[in-house]
Amino acid sequence: MHRMSGQRGEGPVRPGADFAQKVAAFPGPVVIASAVPEGTRVQWGGEDADGHPWSLHVAYVAGSRKLLKVRTVRGTLDWTPVIETIEDFGTMMMDLGHDGEPELPVTVTVDGLPVTGIRVDLPDISGVHLKWQGQLVFCFGDRSVIDTMELRTGTLADFAEFQAAFAAYLAECRAAQS
Repeated sequence: MHRMSGQRGEGPVRPGADFAQKVAAFPGPVVIASAVPEGTRVQWGGEDADGHPWSLHVAYVAGSRKLLKVRTVRGTLDWTPVIETIEDFGTMMMDLGHDGEPELPVTVTVDGLPVTGIRVDLPDISGVHLKWQGQLVFCFGDRSVIDTMELRTGTLADFAEFQAAFAAYLAECRAAQS
């Protein structure tokens, strides 16, 4: 995972009213699952670096468990960053327990077209790394979800729908606590 230093306001982007603005400001398309996996709710977030959008992600959650997380990371930089380490697939998989399992070729459908990449299967999670439309895409999740996932370009309308659904979920949680 990348670590940025020095600038105030860096780090995780909290879901909120400005998330659609983060998507609009991202320097390329953002990928999401073509269909929300059944029985899940959508969470989203991202990270800024040096005051610039670095990554955006959408997680599909069932209960407290993430069945799938799709993370789009900017593939090019238009500023001089202050970087301690660079985010890459190998490091992300090591953080999940990768210990020499083979990287296998994989093809994932994105916007109806095949995109090749690499995949690693661990006992409890699988990961996929794609290079797509100038961006880096990392997907992590249950093997059964990764096996069948198809991806597409997310739209501002998608993120508005996700945000409305999450607001309704929060309202239900608050009502249940009353």
